[in-house]
Amino acid sequence: MRTRPLPRNFSSGEMAPWVDGITNELTQKGCRTIENYIVKKQGQATRRPGTFFVAEVKDSSKATALVPVVIDDTNRYVLEIGDAYVRVFDQSTHAYLSTEITSPWSTGDVSSLRYQYFPKKKAIAFVHNVYEPRLLSWTSGTDWSLDYFPFEHYEKEVYVSVDGQVFDRNEFGESAFPDESVRVAYDTSGSPRTYVLFGGGRWLSINRNQTGWDPARAQGYFSEDAESWAMTTLPFDPPATNIWATWLWVNSAGTAMMCGGSTGEVAISHDGGAQWASPATGTITAKTFDLVGYDEAKKRWRIEANSAGMYTADDGLSWATTGSGVAGGQVFSMDGYNDVWLSAVGGKMYRATSVAAFTTAISVTSYNFYAVRHGTINDATLWVALAQKASTFSTTFYVSGDNAVTWSAADSAFDARYSFNTGQYINSYITFDGNRFLVYLTKHPTAADSTSLGVDRLSSTDGRTWTVTTVTDAAIYVDSQAVGWDQLHTYFKTAGDRPSIIAGNEGRTVLGASTNEPATLRASKAGELNRFFLGDVAGDSWEYELTGPDNVDIQWIMGDMGGLVVGTRTAEGILLGSPEEGITPLTAQFRWLSTFGSANIQPVRIHDTIVFVQRGGEIIRGYVPSQNAYQSPELTSYADHIASGGVTKLAHQDDPQSMVYAIRNDGQMLALTFDNNLRAWARIKAAASAAGAAVIEDVAIIPTSNAEDEIWLIVKRTIGGSTKRYIEYMDTLAVASFAAAHYVDCGVYKTSGTTFQTVGSLTHLAGEVVDALVDGSRWIAGLTVAASGTITTAPYSGTAIHAGLPYSSYLQTLRGDHGSSYGDGAGLNKRTSGLTLWVHDSSALAKFGPTTTTAVESISYSTSVALATEVVSYPFPGQWDRDNYIWCIVNDPRPFTLVAMLPDSETGDR
Repeated sequence: MRTRPLPRNFSSGEMAPWVDGITNELTQKGCRTIENYIVKKQGQATRRPGTFFVAEVKDSSKATALVPVVIDDTNRYVLEIGDAYVRVFDQSTHAYLSTEITSPWSTGDVSSLRYQYFPKKKAIAFVHNVYEPRLLSWTSGTDWSLDYFPFEHYEKEVYVSVDGQVFDRNEFGESAFPDESVRVAYDTSGSPRTYVLFGGGRWLSINRNQTGWDPARAQGYFSEDAESWAMTTLPFDPPATNIWATWLWVNSAGTAMMCGGSTGEVAISHDGGAQWASPATGTITAKTFDLVGYDEAKKRWRIEANSAGMYTADDGLSWATTGSGVAGGQVFSMDGYNDVWLSAVGGKMYRATSVAAFTTAISVTSYNFYAVRHGTINDATLWVALAQKASTFSTTFYVSGDNAVTWSAADSAFDARYSFNTGQYINSYITFDGNRFLVYLTKHPTAADSTSLGVDRLSSTDGRTWTVTTVTDAAIYVDSQAVGWDQLHTYFKTAGDRPSIIAGNEGRTVLGASTNEPATLRASKAGELNRFFLGDVAGDSWEYELTGPDNVDIQWIMGDMGGLVVGTRTAEGILLGSPEEGITPLTAQFRWLSTFGSANIQPVRIHDTIVFVQRGGEIIRGYVPSQNAYQSPELTSYADHIASGGVTKLAHQDDPQSMVYAIRNDGQMLALTFDNNLRAWARIKAAASAAGAAVIEDVAIIPTSNAEDEIWLIVKRTIGGSTKRYIEYMDTLAVASFAAAHYVDCGVYKTSGTTFQTVGSLTHLAGEVVDALVDGSRWIAGLTVAASGTITTAPYSGTAIHAGLPYSSYLQTLRGDHGSSYGDGAGLNKRTSGLTLWVHDSSALAKFGPTTTTAVESISYSTSVALATEVVSYPFPGQWDRDNYIWCIVNDPRPFTLVAMLPDSETGDR
């Protein structure tokens, strides 16, 4: 029976061999093979473009990775990241910019780097769980810098110069107070101090001096980032003298409390020092306050007067008397925890609660208490007090584990390395950074002796055993009162705590999945991409630990999808917040949505769909997240052979059509057309050299100034017996003319206003056999590249020549079944005798046939001077068989797009 079905296109793409012969709406438009074609969004099969050679990687013996970077419309780059280096290529010129940056990453880790671009900073953050996070910053195409990511949760050491100017000398070397006007007057007969505290996402600095205040210099500053500072209006004018008793505290919510050296001077700020308010005074007006502290657990303030008065307030405005206090109590910090408060005079430590007056907790001889702090380590709360023997500068510690009731001396004392002259003195302060206690022991200079300046930093996790780090600088000293902020966590920095994933979400940087905490995420402060101080207000940083019945180690995250979508080893879900505020410390909630499990491969976003690789690496899914439901169809369901062996990388292209590219373990690149409800797979194989197949190892896709996103590749080839890794980029799908057609790999394009026959710049293919296309019409095959990198196209010459490694494109339909007189024609003998073909913008001599060996050239265009778009009919050399395959093969380096085909077929009786 003779049949003529509807014309078929190829919108189902390459399908698995085990669906071959099953006829339904999808398989009627599917193929058994689509190699080196791309399925266009309307269903056409177009020959994939060739690639241009850019450069050999720095060291071809080692694997490298590509990262696209778009700074703005005129600055687009591709980074080559290799073994301990980064090289920069300009996308617009496809040239190496002779810019190389030293990096810490080894070749075995570069493919696992995750990155996030920060437009405001013009920088890319890179994370990997083996390395401390880095930030690659751009100034120009030839000016890049790679440094540690400036997380502001890191411990900072605040140094004060001899003249009182304050600098932040942390590991990034940035000045926290770049404005020279931010100073405190230095008086050798007094004690200049600059308090620098942190809490609730703000920095606060207040300057003071025991013997006098310099009115010409500002007295208070606040900052969001410790770089840009604004002056704060203090609630009262410091007196001319007696500034010694000015004390500060900033809690984790950013509320600051100040008590002054004159009677009744108490003020509170709820925004980290920008605006201040004086409380209702009442009975506190006649007091001069020496101490201020805050109980984070009870959310309660306390101040202590040097006349033995203790006051408490929840809001910092309405104060009540709660104890008699300690006359002259002057421990450098008053620490509250579980409503336990400590104060000290000399060698006596006093303790009080909300209902009791101060009682003696511990008394020591020959020592004076200088500081106290509590901290929780491994769910155990410790109190640590520092005592010093001023005459010898011997320091020891006392530790309590029962809310400061019972104290015992530490295992050993610490003797400073300094010798002190008359008039010199020390300062000390304890802080707790969430993991350890820190103490800064400081020697201050005087006018008589400004030598031997420095500080020792002690750290301990139990208060008993201490590690000493010495910090010295001949021009500075450290005011250890300035190191008094809380929540200085070391996550992200130390081994085991370094993040392996990064994403942006709701104006925050989200990091997580460290070795020690593989199921934990942490987000920066809203609008502050590098600040990770936790808090309890909407804009503060937050952290969230996933829990589940199975392993929920996080493999990837994708932000700004109506929430933060998370893929773990066994399941996928979404972290949500409130509609008004998004995800905050108080609104975060997680919802599991599927149990497929994810591979450790960064997904890509196509419109509202996240395309990710399922655990195992051979199934690719499209995930559409929602708060109440989800869709996660398998994109490889009819092509579950396509990712066989696993994939290692995903990339996406938005222009000229939505595409997903995947690097397969065997070196082929998978191309998924993902547009107009069309899901069609194809495979791309790089052209082979004389030594055998090439391997595509990486892909990066970058927008251009034109209408098409550009595809860059790293291709591993064997050239002249040596392994070469080449950076190449793929030509455009939009072929404008014969002369513009580039359908060779690792090739070059040469043009001139006059005709020529010799083509150079092929040194990278020396000894290889290449094809050349002269002016889009003359195809010359089998040219051997000379050692000098040249070929000649004689006797043909032209004004435009493309030359490179040849490749073939193969398309094979599924088994044809167009019905029979019995109904379904499955399993019956069939024969195709003719084809009607729709071609568009084509010039290649395509072959058609039932097998690759019997395919014959069937296209002879009506014109040879322009790209043809026409409908043509040809005989087909088909024989009777049960398969009725149709192959379409293109070998020559010219464009070809097959829009549709219509076979003339017959079906037999058996």
